Amino acid sequence: MNQTNKDALCLHIRENAKRKGIHLLNVNGWVDHLHAFIFLTPSQNTETIINLIKGESSYWANRSLKWPEKFGWQNEYFAVTVSPSHFDAVNAYIEQQEDHHRFKTFTEEYDQFMNNPWIVALKA
Repeated sequence: MNQTNKDALCLHIRENAKRKGIHLLNVNGWVDHLHAFIFLTPSQNTETIINLIKGESSYWANRSLKWPEKFGWQNEYFAVTVSPSHFDAVNAYIEQQEDHHRFKTFTEEYDQFMNNPWIVALKA
């Protein structure tokens, strides 16, 4: 995905989330992945929200953006919970994706993320 498509896709995801009552705090990424910071209400669950975002955005992207081949998300996703005390750090991490990925591959980012104190409690 090029920068123009990534930016358009992030903007569309933000707008669609608002229409669907999804509390999307932030979305950003790099040419091969996106990070979404979502606040779930008690009546929402991760799987449903992710499927709403992925399904609608891939449909929109294929109709509205130019791609060398058909756009689609991978079947899997990775989700973690975040303590309110880490909201600012997580938001900054998502905001800085372009700078971050000038120096790190997705694999390096994933390895660093898995060793981050934000999610230590989830590894138990």
